[in-house]
Amino acid sequence: MKRRIGLLVIGYWVLVHLTAFSQGLTGLKICIDPGHGGSGSNDRPLDIDGNGTIDFYESESNWQKANFLKRLLEARGAVVLLTRNTNSYPNDSDEPSLSARVDVANQNNVDWFHSIHSNATGGTNTGTNNTLVLVREKRSETDPGVPYPNDPRPYPNGLGVPERAESWTMAQILGPRIKAYLRTNQVQGPFLDWTFYGGATDGPDADTWADGFSLGVLRGLLMPGELSEGSFHDFNPETRRLMNQAYREMEAYALCQSFQIFTGAPSDAVGLIAGIVTDNETKKPMNGARVRLLTTGQLYIGDNWQNGFFMFDSVAPGAHWVRFENPGYGLDSAQVTVAAATPAFLDRTIYSNVAAYVVLTSPKSTDTSYPVTSVLGATFSRAMDTASVRLAFGLSPSAPGNFYWTNGNTTLIYDPVGSLAGGTIYTWTIDTTARSAGGMKLDANNGGSPNPLVISFRTAGTTSVADEPPVAPVTFGLRQNFPNPFNPSTSIVIDIPRRTTGTLVVYDAAGREVARLLEGELHPGQRTVRFDAGQLPSGIYLCELRTTEFRSAIKVMLIK
Repeated sequence: MKRRIGLLVIGYWVLVHLTAFSQGLTGLKICIDPGHGGSGSNDRPLDIDGNGTIDFYESESNWQKANFLKRLLEARGAVVLLTRNTNSYPNDSDEPSLSARVDVANQNNVDWFHSIHSNATGGTNTGTNNTLVLVREKRSETDPGVPYPNDPRPYPNGLGVPERAESWTMAQILGPRIKAYLRTNQVQGPFLDWTFYGGATDGPDADTWADGFSLGVLRGLLMPGELSEGSFHDFNPETRRLMNQAYREMEAYALCQSFQIFTGAPSDAVGLIAGIVTDNETKKPMNGARVRLLTTGQLYIGDNWQNGFFMFDSVAPGAHWVRFENPGYGLDSAQVTVAAATPAFLDRTIYSNVAAYVVLTSPKSTDTSYPVTSVLGATFSRAMDTASVRLAFGLSPSAPGNFYWTNGNTTLIYDPVGSLAGGTIYTWTIDTTARSAGGMKLDANNGGSPNPLVISFRTAGTTSVADEPPVAPVTFGLRQNFPNPFNPSTSIVIDIPRRTTGTLVVYDAAGREVARLLEGELHPGQRTVRFDAGQLPSGIYLCELRTTEFRSAIKVMLIK
């Protein structure tokens, strides 16, 4: 297709243009400019980890976007030229100037020009992440003091050349498409460049270049053109996404689709699936996210730039199952519906399949004078399913109280109403029905198998323990030992509601008695018995409490 020459009626030209390309992009000649110079030139590098090493170069990101866009457009029939052929020129002087980039488009008689960039605030960016599209505001190249004409509207009442109106129409397509694929906060513009950068549209400065300026890479073009700032590369989460090649390809898809929409070319018959995988405990995007598209079996393995991003392209329209397969995390599947030429997003939070253990408790089992006004607290190694912990919680003697969670549901606080009884032995338990947020049973002592938390402690009192009557349990009980597994010793708590006689005996797997911990008269109360297995081999043992009225046994595990 030849370059337009002279003044044309805009409406007629657009109609001819759309008709010419209604069957595809075949014959369309496009010049793509990867914005900024290579990494050794006028680049905008970032040290995203703060360790003194430059990790991100805007030019490299733009270069990769441009090359993928080139492949997409060529696959749809277009002829594509790039304004530079590398991102690593041996000498800075080899970098093409802005005017040289314009010359690539003009001398090759292309139909369209587009410059790819990403934006920055110039300061500390904690949340700005927008899409911006700028169009050349046509002014006299021979006399920069005379506007040509001084009219910022996209359609200059038939007085200007049609390129600006075409660029404006294309820009109105580009902004929303980029936002849809990158999920930026908003679209800024489109704007005409000179006015956007502060140029006066009326008043005493209307006929000068005062305050504003035109983008050099758009000035002098003999065809329609625009510049896009896809997102803000100095917003740290976005910087990390822009390190991901698949995420860069998302912007290329948006740009390619914009050309298809503008020209009336057939849209793609396939769509894509993308999303971000987040770790439930850290609340941060996952490194090395492993995501499988079950329809095709394709496995996506993410990078280590803490972006959690994944993407599958060329996905047939319809419902698809996606499975998240990170080692150390529970398998998780979700369904997503794909439409043609549209991104379908599936963000997912995944949970560790490693059981939680107890890192710290207050009180401890060794406490013999715990303040009666203090709360009970437990810190777990990972986030917990709070409802299951509440149901698994026990305190004997009972004391009503309120549950509170902090630190991302890893720390439990139980605040008794009023005060605990003074000079009293309490047993605090959280049994193995308590589960982590990932659904794993509690392994309180990190022994490798489910086991409960059992804490027996005595509160401080104003009178001596000998002067206070013991608080008798309501029923007989043999509680699970703590810790379990153990090495070499463990504690076993028994509940005796009334005076009786009995034994507490330990047997090995063959049924042989290996230790007799108690024998004879048992007085009412709760009692903690220490089992020292230093002379026994590793294995599972059976501990049995037997009285004239009650018989119960627990399994205990010795690991050396």
